[in-house]
Amino acid sequence: MTIAPTLARLCTIALSRINGMSSDVNWFASVGIDERIATRTTASGAHRDPEDRAGTEAVSVCGDAAGGELDGADRRRRERDTNSLRRFERILQRSLGSHYASMNDNPKPTKAVILARGLGTRMRAASPVRLAPAQAAVAETGTKTMIPMASGRPFVDYVMSALADAGIVDVCLVVGPEHTVVRDRFAARDLSRLRVHFAVQAQPRGTADAILAAETFVEGDSFLALNSDNYYPASVLEELRRQPAPALPIFDRELLIGEAGIPRERIARYALLVIAADGTLQRIVEKPSDREARAMETAPVSMNCWHFTPEIFEACRRVRPSARGELELPLAVQLAIDEMGARFTTFRATAPILDLSHREDIAAVAARLEAIEVCL
Repeated sequence: MTIAPTLARLCTIALSRINGMSSDVNWFASVGIDERIATRTTASGAHRDPEDRAGTEAVSVCGDAAGGELDGADRRRRERDTNSLRRFERILQRSLGSHYASMNDNPKPTKAVILARGLGTRMRAASPVRLAPAQAAVAETGTKTMIPMASGRPFVDYVMSALADAGIVDVCLVVGPEHTVVRDRFAARDLSRLRVHFAVQAQPRGTADAILAAETFVEGDSFLALNSDNYYPASVLEELRRQPAPALPIFDRELLIGEAGIPRERIARYALLVIAADGTLQRIVEKPSDREARAMETAPVSMNCWHFTPEIFEACRRVRPSARGELELPLAVQLAIDEMGARFTTFRATAPILDLSHREDIAAVAARLEAIEVCL
């Protein structure tokens, strides 16, 4: 295990070199590695077995390509090297788990929890919208995350692919005991970029209770948490991973209305935020009343996407039921701020989030996702 920090540092430095950033050249000498050999070995993926080579080739097709003003040969070389190193980093993450995160001064989470336990009441509601037969059949069940998009893939594939693009390795889907279709989707699949886990929330008691269902999966690490019926672009998730936990992205309502196509009246049902002068979260108002919504008409919006520390579990245990009788995650966050001294850092997200909560959303969301490549 003593070689692990060396490998992790080597991967980080080599990625920095490829991306044109500064690197600590003397570090290689300090650990007895010739810099040229180390970089060439890491970037070319030498000594990989055939399975690893195949995995790297898949990442080259599905992963992010490095941009910049380069000629064709340089761009292809940079793309190849970057994808190989990302593959190497994922191997370290998968092999070392939480030990990998502890090697870094500001460890990034490699786990994510997707809240997929909802009843889908709004999706099951009667609507004049005509859907394709396959979409209509799933919408009737309320299992929003399994609604097929234009590609035929279920919505959850896009959510999980964005997490993988952002550097997440382990994903836990919190489902109900009746959600066998979600389990069956991944039970027999061998994914190249993600490990899929499941946690069962026996009763739909609210999102705070859903988070508690994933406590064993988290194992004391920091983690991302997000809805299963929202598509969060990888750029937002990457930035969220970089933020010191606990943290959340905040969204401008005009961005959500104008670019994401979310109806203005629906925004009033989202959690509205009060941000302190130092940029930390001061107050979160879930399902604001009409009076509160009018008073906070310029307030930023939460889309229930979080970077949590394990302390959130204590807050979820202590939170009281809301007026709706549910154990709600925003209330647990407020409790953590007020009673546990939590300081949630925030950053303004500029990429639109897609919302798949109503039948009216399906066609527009499917069209927006049609150009997105999925690689799990």
